[in-house]
Amino acid sequence: MNAKILGAGESDPDPGNPGTEDKTFVPSISIKVDKDQSNGSPLPGVTFALAKVAVPRVNLEAGKALATYSTGDITMIEADYVLNAAGEPLIAVTNTNGFVLFSNLDGYSNSAGATFYLKELATVAGYRLRVPSIEVNFKTQTQYKADHAEWFDASDNWLEGANVTETATVVNYKLEEPGGGEEPGFSLPLTGGAGTIAFTVAGIVLMLGAAVLIVRKKKEA
Repeated sequence: MNAKILGAGESDPDPGNPGTEDKTFVPSISIKVDKDQSNGSPLPGVTFALAKVAVPRVNLEAGKALATYSTGDITMIEADYVLNAAGEPLIAVTNTNGFVLFSNLDGYSNSAGATFYLKELATVAGYRLRVPSIEVNFKTQTQYKADHAEWFDASDNWLEGANVTETATVVNYKLEEPGGGEEPGFSLPLTGGAGTIAFTVAGIVLMLGAAVLIVRKKKEA
């Protein structure tokens, strides 16, 4: 084995040297939100936040419209929101083209990819608010290599500067339109349920039965 002695200011060009800088890269990942109306037209002015876990249903105070929801309110909800430099939930509003971009996100893993959840906080007046969060998934390195070989070098490593953007298309329906998975501009917990409905139906049946008995008695008299 031949050892090398380097002079002052010299560096070892041998890539096999343990001191060589590791140049294994991971991509820069971004999420683009494409916000549309039911007719396909863009919908500007819709507010989103981004979380690392499924965002729970927002339970507001009775009568409080979700449109008045603020950054301070969101921090009180138990969800792992993506934070900005000030430590507050990262919030963005769709532009005139109905787009918003969350860029340079952390948390990508070559073996597991990454998952984020979009939470719609407020929509435009007259439109239904999407209550469930929207899951956005980034594939693993192996899965991306199968579809985008141009993002990798000859050794199947990510190229420096690689940027992967996943797009989530989200539709808002007007209040008078039927909309899947969406509710009007409130996010209050539902009350009653199947049990309440059953009692209501039973009460109506009893009332009808009583009315029939009264009519029969009158006829007999």
